[in-house]
Amino acid sequence: MPSDFSWDHGDSGRPRLISLAAFGAAMPIEFRQITFTSHELRAALDDFFLRRNSPLPSGAILGVRWDGSEHEHLIIEICAAQQSEHVTVANRDAGAALLRYCFLNKIPLPRASRKSLGISGKNLVLELRSGSPNAEGGG
Repeated sequence: MPSDFSWDHGDSGRPRLISLAAFGAAMPIEFRQITFTSHELRAALDDFFLRRNSPLPSGAILGVRWDGSEHEHLIIEICAAQQSEHVTVANRDAGAALLRYCFLNKIPLPRASRKSLGISGKNLVLELRSGSPNAEGGG
């Protein structure tokens, strides 16, 4: 039996398996990625920026990429009327838009998880990590 579990006989006298995590034992790391399609990303960003009276240019999102090596901003390529336009969005704004999208669409997110953004192909990804010592905000 793994050392993170123990048998407890409880009030009923029947043995039951309990987790030692409640007693400060290490927890396994959970890592989730939620990949947003261009349509989902567009819906999330439109909701976020329209609420701030700062709408994005109309058109379909063709892709996203990092702006520089610091990864503090995203460059979003938007195509409208057969012309491509690049819009720079701060990561904190993109992250807030994705979190709100998840909330509005009832996509469960662990509250205590460490959240970050990633890019997979041309899609934006919300990454969630929990269960490690750094889960609640370190690095």
